[in-house]
Amino acid sequence: MLAHTETGFIQDVSVNLVIGREIILGKLEYTSLSDRLKDPVLENDNFLTIMTVDEWVLFQTSQRIYIFNTKDSTFKIISSENEITKAFKADDNIYYQILGEGVYKFEKGKAQTNFIPSCAS
Repeated sequence: MLAHTETGFIQDVSVNLVIGREIILGKLEYTSLSDRLKDPVLENDNFLTIMTVDEWVLFQTSQRIYIFNTKDSTFKIISSENEITKAFKADDNIYYQILGEGVYKFEKGKAQTNFIPSCAS
């Protein structure tokens, strides 16, 4: 069982083979990323969404988005005072909504400025 603050990913490290009617299943391997985080995962902050785009893996919680670069094995963190209510992928782009601020776009490894402003005043 993994700890509540553990961050990582599971990947298939073998090839699935079908020989006749017999299926030889692959093997999964867990890779911990927690030791690469400079700032630990916030207490009681759960991962809500995990997405990939290009060489980045994004882990969304209600207060942060942890961005892991698979090429250089580094993390960036997007933090917010307000709740990050939703993150989603559309047309190979990642968008995320911050309550009371609007929708932002993640592009080329960076969070872009406010993509769609909030209607709330």
